[in-house]
Amino acid sequence: MYSVAVIICSPFVGNMVNRFGRRNLVSFGMFLMGFSFILFGLISNINQKETFITLALFTRFLQGFSSSLI
Repeated sequence: MYSVAVIICSPFVGNMVNRFGRRNLVSFGMFLMGFSFILFGLISNINQKETFITLALFTRFLQGFSSSLI
């Protein structure tokens, strides 16, 4: 999911650079990356298999999006 998110989100982030500026996107990407790492660490407490897998895939997608911002 990480690599898929980077491939999907990179063109959109390229267009966002002109509107928001590099510094703002990098700052937001670093904040989002930290948040997604914390969220990824907290999902280990979930016992339901389907919920765990869904949240794990979502957080990895979020990390890929954050990486494309950075």
